[in-house]
This record gives sequence, structure tokens and C-alpha cells, in this order.
Amino acid sequence: MTQEQFERAVVISERIRALEAVKKEIEKKSERRLSYCYRTSGGDYKEMSVLTLMPIAKLLDKYDNQIRKDIDDEINALHKEVEEL
Repeated sequence: MTQEQFERAVVISERIRALEAVKKEIEKKSERRLSYCYRTSGGDYKEMSVLTLMPIAKLLDKYDNQIRKDIDDEINALHKEVEEL
């Protein structure tokens, strides 16, 4: 393995670790949902009310599922890239 390949493998490994950490954090689907936040005058973010977002709940769930699939797809692609190195 060349130095360049090793450095790429390290970058890939760090990305996989980060993605898997996020995946683990959001894995309990029944306890997580996409939402919108807005910035307060103090610079913090506050989540919008569930009642406000209720009309788009199906859309939020649709994109939540897509994001979860994209995370899995990226992890799989990165593992494949490591194998090819």
C-alpha cells in the first residue's frame, strides 16, 4: 500500500466512523423525526412546534427514510472503496 492509499484509507475510516456514529444516534426511528429549527435573536436554534409541522409530517418522514438510506449507501460504498485499495 502506498502512502497515498494509506492516507485515503484513514480519511475513509474517519468518515465511516462519523457516519456510523450518526446512524447509531438516529437508529431508534420511533424516537426521532426530522424537524425544522430557526435561529433565535440570541443566536441559538429552537425547534419548530410539532403542531406547526404536522401538515408536512409525511414529507419529513419520507426524507428521513431517504437520508437513512443514503447513510447506509455511503457506508457501503466507502467499505467497498477500502477493499479496492
